[in-house]
Amino acid sequence: MGAEWLHQIQSFTPAYFDTMATVLRNKTTWIPLYILIGIYLFVKQEKKVAIIFFACSAFAAGLGDIVSSHILKPFFAHPRPCQESLLRFKLLLDHCPKSYSFPSSHATNHMALAIFWIGSRCFSKTQVLFFLVWVFLIVWAQMVVGVHYPKDIVAGILLGSLIGYTFSRVFLYFVERFSLRA
Repeated sequence: MGAEWLHQIQSFTPAYFDTMATVLRNKTTWIPLYILIGIYLFVKQEKKVAIIFFACSAFAAGLGDIVSSHILKPFFAHPRPCQESLLRFKLLLDHCPKSYSFPSSHATNHMALAIFWIGSRCFSKTQVLFFLVWVFLIVWAQMVVGVHYPKDIVAGILLGSLIGYTFSRVFLYFVERFSLRA
């Protein structure tokens, strides 16, 4: 799941997605989503549930970032596709990040959030589907812009799933412990 797969993904992706990919992978693009989730939860849930939810979200994303960026990336020290001078990949950013590639922190963090949100049982099936599409678009964008190999994405998704599931269990424990309703 290396260079050849990445080349196929970049070749398969329609050109109109190139511009959209740079927007999708930008952290600030998703701030309105986080605000909407916050408003939704404070309206729909008890305040204590919303506070526990946000604490678990922050810890899930934070742990995902620490493990992927500060532990695993330096340990594996795998270069990004855009850092490999002998390989020819499309790079849609104005720079190539200097950090390592494996695993993808974007995939880890977003999957951790999505799996936690899904496991929290605070959202409808339609919203759950949206979260999964949201993660798919972000991780696809990471490959399209040329900063991650497919294996980086898969590893990030697996790590994020584990973290998200763990925090969904923590969340449900606290909701049950304090006799709250999620």
